[in-house]
Amino acid sequence: MSEQSKWPAQPMPLVGVPNFSEGRNERVIGTLEATLGAYARVLNRHFDDQHNRAVYTIAAEPPKLVEALFAGAEQAVEVIDMRHYSGLHPHLGALDVCPVVWQTPERHDDAVAAARQVADRIASLGIPVFFFGELATSPERQERAYFRQGGPAELARRMASGELKPDVGPDQPHPTAGATLVTAREPLVAFNIELDTPNPEIARTIAAELRESNGGLVGVR
Repeated sequence: MSEQSKWPAQPMPLVGVPNFSEGRNERVIGTLEATLGAYARVLNRHFDDQHNRAVYTIAAEPPKLVEALFAGAEQAVEVIDMRHYSGLHPHLGALDVCPVVWQTPERHDDAVAAARQVADRIASLGIPVFFFGELATSPERQERAYFRQGGPAELARRMASGELKPDVGPDQPHPTAGATLVTAREPLVAFNIELDTPNPEIARTIAAELRESNGGLVGVR
């Protein structure tokens, strides 16, 4: 038996992919990265000014990942004001989307538990949290578009009327940080395609036809 085989394989860490509604202010982007990096390893960072969005990929064991994502949410409340936000990407909040990702099947339950813990911690900041994907509480809530339709103003109206209730947290958006979408999921690949047309309806039609929910390719969301 080799020296290496004497040691049990270590489980792969969980991954978090927090999406923040800021892609223009590099000071804020750097501050968010430093906050996340105090608790987890930052594997990647992507941002652009048109979508006005920063996406980080971080990795850690569950307790540290929960702390990192909560600290990121707390920092976002301080440095991002959605009342002055503009950008092309659909959005609802300062920490807009917060997925916890399992890399191997044996870490699935850890990811689900961590996502629920993160949701509770975010809600403690006065931010309503909606579960989507695997954690969705009804079929229509599985897709992020269900919550994003009409943007922050429509979300506020739907919540005020009682049409839409959060899974965790207050019954109205945070005054500056909006709302956050949380899930646990397996890894996915996201990519952008540039179309030779300025017509957004063509892009929406193509996207709708590709999505599995509309009868398109399996696994495409």
